[in-house]
Amino acid sequence: MALCVALLNEGHDIKAFDCGNRDLNNWLQTIAQQHQKKLLSKTYVLVNDKAPGIVIGFYALAIRGLVDIDLLPAAIAKKLPSRNLIDVWILSSQQLPQTLF
Repeated sequence: MALCVALLNEGHDIKAFDCGNRDLNNWLQTIAQQHQKKLLSKTYVLVNDKAPGIVIGFYALAIRGLVDIDLLPAAIAKKLPSRNLIDVWILSSQQLPQTLF
């Protein structure tokens, strides 16, 4: 058995996933794929290569233009395009099923 991370797709059984948090389960089951289609976020799932449709865990990344370049250290800021805000990736959630605990 090898675990791997894959981009969430229609072949993953997200209805059976339960991390113990109803809101996060609901987000994965009803919103994650909608956000992915709208390019608002990307959701990645942890699966077993022997049963790749069964979701063991997930995390989501969302891109946001939230960081003011003036707040960054000068060594980093000078390597970036000169504009006020830069795009950042935000790890918005990471969950494992409650059966692991």
